[in-house]
Amino acid sequence: MSLRELAPGTGRNGTLKPELDIIAVHGLNPLGSANHAFNTWRKPEDDSGNLWLKHDFPKAQPNARIFIYEYNSSPVFGSGQDSFVREANQFLDEIYGARWELGENIPLILVGHSLGGILIKQALVNAWANPKYRGIKEAT
Repeated sequence: MSLRELAPGTGRNGTLKPELDIIAVHGLNPLGSANHAFNTWRKPEDDSGNLWLKHDFPKAQPNARIFIYEYNSSPVFGSGQDSFVREANQFLDEIYGARWELGENIPLILVGHSLGGILIKQALVNAWANPKYRGIKEAT
């Protein structure tokens, strides 16, 4: 579905250059919640809606560009391997597009929760099979 930037990796004053990409991928969303991709990464004990990837992590790592990848996990989970492989390829295309502007030489950290971790693994398998994604597999 989409890769959404949470932090640009340019620091508080906007003068830094991103030196690291972090992409968080949510897991199963059996209830079809519209905010599931974001709620996965919220502090459960915090009623303020604090999204730690956006509000806390950039303070510790101001030059990290941070993204959340949103996808509809219901059809991916229930439709068989072909659907899952297609979603993994879509994920790779989104990463490729986001990293194109900066070059692919900065490190990439992929963080997955539940099915999101399996989606990441499938994407890395697909990246090994496609020379287009060489930069992604080498940066991870």
